[in-house]
Amino acid sequence: MSFLVATVLRVARPCFLFTFALWFVGGVASAEPGDSLTLPVVDDPALELTLVASAPQIVTPVGIAVDAKGRLFVVESHTHFRPPSYQGPPQDRVMMFEDRDHDGQFETRSVYAEGFTWAMNLAWGADGELLLLERHNLSALRDSDGDGKADKITTLLQLQTETQYPHNGLFGFVLGPDGYLYVGMGENFGNSYTLKGSDGKTHAGAGEGGNVFRCRPDGSQLHVYATGFWNPTGLAFHGKSQLLAVDDDPETRPPNRLLDVVAGADFGFRYHYGNAADHPFVAWNGELPGTLPMLGPVGEGASGLLSTAGLNWPAAYSNSVLVTSWSDRRLEVHKLSAKGATYQTEMKVLVHGDSGFHPVALAQGPNQEVYFTDWVKRDYNVHGQGRIWRLAPRKPAPQRGRHALPADNGARRRMLALTQITGSVSKAQARGVEAALRGGDPFLQTAAVGALAREPEFCRAHAWMRHKNPRVRLGALLAFKHAAFFQQQAAPDTADLIRSALADPDLQVRLAATIWGAEGRWLKPQDGALLAKAAQTAPRTPRLRLAYRAAAKLLGTEVLSALAAPGPEELQRRLQTPAKAPQDVQNQQAAIWQLAQAAHPNAATLFEALARDKRHNVVVRADAIGALAMLGQAAAVVPLLDDPAAAVQTEAARALRVAMGDPKVASALAAKLNQVRKSRSPHAKRLVQELQMALQDDSVVTEPRPEGLRAWQQALAAGRGDANAGRRAFVHPGIGCSRCHRAADLGTSLGPPLTFIGGELPHRLLESLLDPSIDVVWSARQFELKDGNSYIGMVKQRRSDGSLILVNAAGQEVPLAKQDIVSETKADASLMPDGLMEALTVQGVRDLFAFLRSSRSTTPFENEDQVIKDR
Repeated sequence: MSFLVATVLRVARPCFLFTFALWFVGGVASAEPGDSLTLPVVDDPALELTLVASAPQIVTPVGIAVDAKGRLFVVESHTHFRPPSYQGPPQDRVMMFEDRDHDGQFETRSVYAEGFTWAMNLAWGADGELLLLERHNLSALRDSDGDGKADKITTLLQLQTETQYPHNGLFGFVLGPDGYLYVGMGENFGNSYTLKGSDGKTHAGAGEGGNVFRCRPDGSQLHVYATGFWNPTGLAFHGKSQLLAVDDDPETRPPNRLLDVVAGADFGFRYHYGNAADHPFVAWNGELPGTLPMLGPVGEGASGLLSTAGLNWPAAYSNSVLVTSWSDRRLEVHKLSAKGATYQTEMKVLVHGDSGFHPVALAQGPNQEVYFTDWVKRDYNVHGQGRIWRLAPRKPAPQRGRHALPADNGARRRMLALTQITGSVSKAQARGVEAALRGGDPFLQTAAVGALAREPEFCRAHAWMRHKNPRVRLGALLAFKHAAFFQQQAAPDTADLIRSALADPDLQVRLAATIWGAEGRWLKPQDGALLAKAAQTAPRTPRLRLAYRAAAKLLGTEVLSALAAPGPEELQRRLQTPAKAPQDVQNQQAAIWQLAQAAHPNAATLFEALARDKRHNVVVRADAIGALAMLGQAAAVVPLLDDPAAAVQTEAARALRVAMGDPKVASALAAKLNQVRKSRSPHAKRLVQELQMALQDDSVVTEPRPEGLRAWQQALAAGRGDANAGRRAFVHPGIGCSRCHRAADLGTSLGPPLTFIGGELPHRLLESLLDPSIDVVWSARQFELKDGNSYIGMVKQRRSDGSLILVNAAGQEVPLAKQDIVSETKADASLMPDGLMEALTVQGVRDLFAFLRSSRSTTPFENEDQVIKDR
């Protein structure tokens, strides 16, 4: 037996650069002396972080499990995007580390099992066997003779699909206190699949997004438990009945989510529409009828999840879960507190590291310690690096009593009682179901919908479709949808029920009927007249308007005239009369940007007149100046440097950056700078900054420029941004955001839309602006074709036959057939160029973030009660 002796490193605050060496005795390979490691920072001095194994003792580790003896079982990946030159074992394996003398160091390591492909995760089964999850299989590994090697492998679940991609199939799983196995499956590129249990029972699907399945520990009695995920990468129980999950996001719709996975839950994502999470039929935070919200956001690349309920850690960690963020390079702790029948969360970063720290999976040890794996590099390819860390209290915490759960309350108990209703709903139960549907708690509503859906022949659901309360009618409609998906039992008159609901006076009922009718193909092209009639019936919400359009497109009907976007003539007409109300200002702003993006022949002349006309709203005039810059016609606004309106002056200075090749423009800007540089007014300060940016003149410092992420965060917090000015910065050709990104219907779709990233993850966007290639999460691909052509862009969708849809720099969709592709390479650096922050003043950055936050709040998913009129 080989023995491994490791120099064990521990770290809390602060973080120092240590040099460490691993020695070996008896033939175990070691790292070269002098290898350096920047240790992760632990943001709690009561906890201690220990490095217990490192490459080459462990490489590219993912899943981890710990038994009662303290032995570590770790999935060592060798097949995840394996490069041609890779020298590791041919397949994945499970490594076992053992601390035989219980001194905290693992003296031995051995191969427990091997021969796997795209292995993902580990967990313990009901009978003590080790369960291994591969992309296509769930297997039980048993060491029946006690020699430290698995000698019996039993397949429990099989995923049958043509999709061959490592990590969007079977992923996270956990054995629940109820004795059931819960298994997460990813979006599978929306391709057809069949998941087969050990008893032959199957579930087939395609395009609905990710699911969580439930089965017995032996793989029998398989059924879908919850849906609407992207990739549920980690599952864990918090207490006896609360199944939680972390869900990766579809790149276009951060953040990653922490979810309370209850029976029959729908979390809103659908792969029918690719990774377009801004589609009107897709929800990410409970925005659509029948979908549930997240408990809170988690870091990007969320991979591992562990409840602290079983840990005897300091009291500050009670009612919490730990989450690993692969992309954000940190371990987070999320404190849970009751919110109705579910939770709300408060996040703190517990451990964070540099670009060589990418934590993945978590497991609890027998002595209150937590172990987690570290992929080390940002590369998706297997690369020969890896680490295992241990996190534990420095001093044993006093034993606590019963772990009180945050949602162990009346609302949660009522929800669980509703999930237990099977068969006919009694009169007493009906009162509880009706109360839950009437109330505003979406988790109680989901449980009530499930109870209705399980009723034979949907007797009460049919009756409640005519209920006077719109929330009860909505619940009844959703019950039919629930039964069709979760129970594979559709009511014979489903299509008629949906058609009737299209005319319901309640907008939420109409929205649910429109989405389900079109998505489930219950509505047919000949039902276009019904959609048209519903669309012409006021009032409508922005979300409902887009849902009608999407339904018409999905059904292949003609574009509904009532919903057709205004044409150029109508847009120009809207700009002729000065606005009298805030809604008129918004309409004129929308008209300006639609005409500018379409590069309408009359646009430049129209915008110049609008910018000069002092009768118009200042915001509208400034937008017209920004649109002139977008069209390359900024030189016309030189006279507006002396306009009485401060916003007009500032926008003129920024717009003229693109016309600096004209000596008259440069002279006018220099003269204006000399005129205002000594003024102390807030407006003059902004104007000086824009003038200096255009002239590349740093002779006057009106606001120190921050250095580094923390300094920028402080600077952004020190002042308020102007969302309207931020919109103009977003489309400014000298800044360039809109060339690759989209926000609030502006820009192109080469990179991820910034509406959600900037609005919900401003720190992530700020990091990317400062260092675009720090972690390339959204990387471009380059394809070489047989005909000699080369295409660069973002992959929007991959199909099971190997073909794909690429979005190029112009935002155009380019279909590529598998047989035409010679090679595909991934960019090592981001497409976003360095130095973008240098194109913005400090105030300009504040403005940009203000715009992105405001654009998030005005997307079709928000303000669902805001009624709009036809324009």
